[in-house]
Amino acid sequence: MVLQIVKNLTDFVNADYRVRKHIRLCLENSFFRNQTQPSALNIAFQIAFCYKIGFGVESDKTKCDIWLRRSKRIADDLDAEKQDIQQRDWRNERLRSEGFLTELDLISEYRARGLEEARNEYEQEIDDMVREFGRLHLIPLILQRILGDILDGLGNSQESKARRMSIQDQIEKSHEIDHPYYLRAIEEVIKAHMRLEEWKEAQELLEALAKIIDNTVGAQNLFAVVTAGNLAYICRNQGRLKEAEKLEIQAVKTTERLLGPEHPHTLSIRSNLATTLLQQGRLKEAEEMHTQINETRKRVLGRGHPDTLISMIELASTYSKQGLYTDAEELEMQAVEISASVLGSEHPHTLTIKDNRAITFWKQKRWEEAEDLHKEVIETRKRVLGQEHPETLTSMVNFASEISEKGQWKEAEELQTQVLQTFEKILGHEHPCTLAVMSNLATTLLKQGPPRWKDAEVRLVYVMDARKRVLGHEHPETLAAIFNFALALRNQERLTEAERLFTHVIKLREKVLGSQHPDTLAATFCLASMLWGRGCQQTAGELFQRIAMLREAILNQGRPDPMDALCAQFG
Repeated sequence: MVLQIVKNLTDFVNADYRVRKHIRLCLENSFFRNQTQPSALNIAFQIAFCYKIGFGVESDKTKCDIWLRRSKRIADDLDAEKQDIQQRDWRNERLRSEGFLTELDLISEYRARGLEEARNEYEQEIDDMVREFGRLHLIPLILQRILGDILDGLGNSQESKARRMSIQDQIEKSHEIDHPYYLRAIEEVIKAHMRLEEWKEAQELLEALAKIIDNTVGAQNLFAVVTAGNLAYICRNQGRLKEAEKLEIQAVKTTERLLGPEHPHTLSIRSNLATTLLQQGRLKEAEEMHTQINETRKRVLGRGHPDTLISMIELASTYSKQGLYTDAEELEMQAVEISASVLGSEHPHTLTIKDNRAITFWKQKRWEEAEDLHKEVIETRKRVLGQEHPETLTSMVNFASEISEKGQWKEAEELQTQVLQTFEKILGHEHPCTLAVMSNLATTLLKQGPPRWKDAEVRLVYVMDARKRVLGHEHPETLAAIFNFALALRNQERLTEAERLFTHVIKLREKVLGSQHPDTLAATFCLASMLWGRGCQQTAGELFQRIAMLREAILNQGRPDPMDALCAQFG
C-alpha cells in the first residue's frame, strides 16, 4: 500500500522537516525499485504531488511534470488532489476541547544541528505552501508557528512576534474569526509578548481570549485552564502574587478533575503554583510542593525527562532561597549529570543548570569554582547560541555580578556596560532585563567610591522611574529599585532621604508581599540599623523587636530562620 500524502498532511507538517524530506526520498527509491509493479504509478503520482506543493523538496514544475508523466495521470488529477486539501476540514478539535496540541521539541533538535538551516528550510516550505493553498490555510500556519519558535531559538524574538502578530491580523482582516486557527493565533501572540516580558500587552490579549473561550467552549475546558495559567504567570511577573495564586489553585483543581493528579499538565500547573508560593516567601510550602512534583515526575516521566529536570532546578532554587546551599548544589550536580547524558553537555537546558550551579558556588563563596564554571557556560553559549543571544547575555550578567562581589569592579563594569548596550539594542531601554543589568551596573559603580556615586545615582533613579512606568509603583521589582536607591543614599550619609524611602518600601512590601517575607524583613532590618546608628535607639529598638516577633512566628511555622538570610546579605 502506497503512502497517501494528502491523508496525513497535517501530521507531516507538524513533524521535523527532515521527515518530509525522508518520505519524498523513500518514495523515489521505492519507485525505482518497483518500476514494473502496478504500485509504481501511484508512487510516481505521490512524488509529482510533492514537487507540486513543495513537500520535502522545493516546488519544481519541471520535475512535477516528469513524475506526472511517469504516473500516467494528468494535471487535473493533481489539481483534484490539491482541492481535496482545500476542502478538508483541518479543524483540530483537540485544540478547542483540550487546549493543547501534542508537539515535539523540534527546536532543541534543530539547535544541535543548526537553527539557521532549519530556518531556511521552513521559509522555503512556507513560500511553497502559501502559493499553493493560501496564507491562511492551516498547513502554512502550522509551519509559520514552528518558524516562530525557531526565530525565538535564534534570539530573534522581535521578528518572531511580528510574524505571529501578522497572522492574527490577517485572520481578523479576513473576517474569519471562526477560523480554526484563530484561538491558537492569539495564543501565539500572547506567548511572544510573554517571552519579551511585555506583560501589559499580554494581559490585554489574554483577557480578550478568556472571553472568547468562555463564550465558546466554557470555563471548565482545558483551553480555558491554559489561558488562566498564562494569566497567572503574568500576574506573578507583575507582582500580583495573590491573584496568581488564586488562578493557579483553580487551574490545578480543574486539571486534576479533567486529566488526573499525575498528568504532566496538572504537574506543570502545580509547579507554577509552587513558584508563586516561593515568591511570596512561603519557602517551606514551596519546598514541599516542589519535592512532591519532583518525585512524581521521576516516577511518571522518568529521571531524564525535561520536566523532571525542571523540577530538580526549581527544588534546588527553593533550597538556595533558604540558604541550604549544600542541598541545592547536590541536586544541581545530579541534574547536570542527567541532562548532559540525555540531552548533551552543550544543550541549553544543561547550560542553564550549570549556570545555576555556578551561582550556588558563588553564594557559598567558592569563588574559583564559580568563576571557572561561569566562564565555561559563557564560552559554550557564545559558540552554540551566539554572542547576542539572551541566554548568553544572562551568563555574562551572572559572571559580572560575581567578579563585582570579589572586588574586580573595573572588569565587572566593563562587562555590565557591554551587556547593557546589547540589551538596549535588542530589547529596548525599558525592558525588564535591560533595567536589571543597569541596576547591577549602578551597584558596581557605588562600590568604587565617591567619584562614581553620581553616575550610579543617575542610573538608579532611571531604573526606579522606568520600573514605575513599566511595572507599576507596587511591583516587587520597582520596590527593589527603590530599596537599592535607599541603600545608595544611606552610603552617602543622606540619611533623612534614605529613611523616607526605607519606610515607603517597608509599607508597600508589607502590603504586597506580607510582613514575614524576606524582602520586607531586609528593608526593616536596614532601617532599624540606620536609625540605631543615628542615635534613634527607641524607634530602632521597636523595629528590632518587630523583627524578633516575626522571626519567632516564622520559626513556629517550621520555616527557615530569616536571620540566616539577613546575616548573609548584610553581615
